[in-house]
Amino acid sequence: MKASDFRSATGVSRETLDRLSAYVELLIRWQKKINLVSHNSLDDIWGRHIFDSAQLLDHVESGDVIDLGTGAGFPGLVLSIMGVTGMSLVESDGRKCVFLREAIRVTGSDAKVLESRVELLDIPPPKLIVSRAFAPLERLLRLAERLIGPATRLVLLKGQGVEYEISMATSSCKVSYRLAPSRSDRSGRILLIDGVSYGTT
Repeated sequence: MKASDFRSATGVSRETLDRLSAYVELLIRWQKKINLVSHNSLDDIWGRHIFDSAQLLDHVESGDVIDLGTGAGFPGLVLSIMGVTGMSLVESDGRKCVFLREAIRVTGSDAKVLESRVELLDIPPPKLIVSRAFAPLERLLRLAERLIGPATRLVLLKGQGVEYEISMATSSCKVSYRLAPSRSDRSGRILLIDGVSYGTT
C-alpha cells in the first residue's frame, strides 16, 4: 500500500495525509538508529502499520484515550493525527518515548507521552483503551487491571488466535466482548470489550 492507496481507502484529507507522511518519513529515519518496527514491515509501512492502526477510527471516539505499549505510535499516534483528541501514548522504552515526542512535534498532534510500564501507571481509569501487538489478552488485562474501570472500553487489534486468547483470559475474569473483522488482515480481528469483571463469580 502506498500513501495514495491509503487516502483512497480512508478518505482522509490532503492535510492529514501530509501529516501522516511526515510521521512515516520520521519513522524511517529513526529506524536506522533504534528498532521501532520490524525491518521486513518497512516495505509496506502504509499497509502494515498506518492503515492497520487507522481502521480503529470507526470504533474510537475522542476524549480520555490511552494506547498501551504504543511502541512507535501504533495505533494511538495514527489515530491522534487522524483527529482523535485526548490520546495518551503509554511506552516504557525511553528511546521510543523520545521518538514519540518528536513525532508529536513534527505532526502537530495533541497526543501526550506517558513514559511508564503499564502496571505502574498511576492515573484514573480512562474512557477508552486501545492497543496493538502489546500482549496476549490475559496478560494485558492483568497488567491493566488498575486502569480498567466500570465504564472503560477496550479496542484491541488481534490476530487469528484471538478466540484462544479470549478463552485463556476468561478463565480468570468475565469479559463482555464483540469481534469485528480487520480491514488490513484477513485473518485478524478487532476485539471490542465493553466490560471486564475481575475475579470469579
